Amino acid sequence: MKIGMELLRVINTAYLGVASLRNRFYDWGFLKEISASIPVISVGNLSWGGTGKTEFVKWIAKWCFVNNRKPLILYRGYGCKLPAYKEMGLKDISFCDEPGLVKKALPGAYVFIGPKRERLIQVAMERYRDIGVVILDDGFQYRRLRRDIDIVLVSRQDRLFREPMSSLSRAHLVVITKLAQESLARDFANELSSYTSAPIIAADYENSWPEAGSRVIAVCAIARPNHFISAARSAGLDVVREFVYRDHYIYKIWDVMRMVRAALDSDALILTTPKDAVKLERFSGVFEGKGVEIFVSEPDLRFLWGERTLKRLVNEVLD
Repeated sequence: MKIGMELLRVINTAYLGVASLRNRFYDWGFLKEISASIPVISVGNLSWGGTGKTEFVKWIAKWCFVNNRKPLILYRGYGCKLPAYKEMGLKDISFCDEPGLVKKALPGAYVFIGPKRERLIQVAMERYRDIGVVILDDGFQYRRLRRDIDIVLVSRQDRLFREPMSSLSRAHLVVITKLAQESLARDFANELSSYTSAPIIAADYENSWPEAGSRVIAVCAIARPNHFISAARSAGLDVVREFVYRDHYIYKIWDVMRMVRAALDSDALILTTPKDAVKLERFSGVFEGKGVEIFVSEPDLRFLWGERTLKRLVNEVLD
């Protein structure tokens, strides 16, 4: 395990060097950015995931609806079992985790997946005339598309990075996530202020859990499964077994049958995340037929400070 982590750090260091050089090419104008005809809001991070982007994208999209701007939400589509440059429909949600989760939560939003986001905008705008704003999920590293707001989420738990901390200088807003104590978040904000002049705000997520003492089988395919499982144990749950898959994994019927068998043998319910729940939805008949209950641990986004700052920044772009 130690050798594996050391190898990851070496690879990550090399990746950071390449990313830094690529950013310099954009800064110097050797690589060109493409501008959209409507406002673009990017939500991204420096690390390889696990900062809570999906809930933040949902919050911003809802705020756009409040301001009478219908959002077009763009995803690269990692792990999706759908063709590129496709619009995500409600019938497709089980084949993508983050896009499926957002589409289910916000059926009125347009959700498209594909590697070239500027092409996605073109395809979507040819089809729909009422798009008022683009929300770019995981867009901080996608410099090809010019954005009006770069929002970067940072967690104290981050270990492996896609860009150095100095890249926060490009951000218009930095959001500290996953620190429940405001005093710790304030200390972290002071550290980050040496990398950016942008406003720094903080948000956390309060998860729902089954009744303490419940026997559960944890099922997840997310960036940081250990954090999810340890949080479940901290909530007083008896985690009798874990089914952990790679991030963005699309479940197969044989995976589900193993979960069902384990739940019945252990007299336990299935505990999972919202991202995993949408991918398990197409197997709901299997779980219900066997009498296996699924509990989805839903995160509730709350701001420690800075909600007004975020609203003002978004409003300035939408006006």
